[in-house]
Amino acid sequence: MRRSLVGLVSATCLAALTSTPVLAADVAAPGDRFSGFRFFDEVRIGLHAHNPGHDEGDSFDVSGQILTSPIFTAKTGNAFADFFLNPRFHVGAMVNTRGWTNYVYSGVTWRADLTEKIFAELEFGGAVNDAPSRPTPNRVDIGCSVTFHETAGLGYRFTDRVSLLLDVDHVSHAGLCGGHNPGLTNVGLKLGYRF
Repeated sequence: MRRSLVGLVSATCLAALTSTPVLAADVAAPGDRFSGFRFFDEVRIGLHAHNPGHDEGDSFDVSGQILTSPIFTAKTGNAFADFFLNPRFHVGAMVNTRGWTNYVYSGVTWRADLTEKIFAELEFGGAVNDAPSRPTPNRVDIGCSVTFHETAGLGYRFTDRVSLLLDVDHVSHAGLCGGHNPGLTNVGLKLGYRF
């Protein structure tokens, strides 16, 4: 279920990137409304269902995230190329409300405007978690403390500064720490504010 949900949201975002003519418009337009590169361009806070339907699944995470402005402002005229050439750096954390598995993460974020108000995002990077180092009843055994981190989401921009994002957030080691790789998936909402 977790992999299919992540796959569905990711496929929707990628399908929109390759087939929606609106994307040929200026992908970096929101960033152009604020001049110059900024380390603290946007802050987000959120609430996520923690690993629903699996171990530790009856809890919630409070999330926090800081994003830079786009690193580059490439405009090739090709929506797919512009999407990948305009990432933002991010750093964030998921803190579990029951003291179970927490993690911090960083990486890059890609955003594509689907309409003037609706956008899609993909994130990729790494994470460090505090999951138990060996199998523990009712706890997630991620397999190792350093993992990959991926997020896929759809957002709505209320104003140039305020947005709401529904996302699926996932950490796992992709089999690099052994055959056991349950991963951890959170689903929730983030409220963003751009400075």
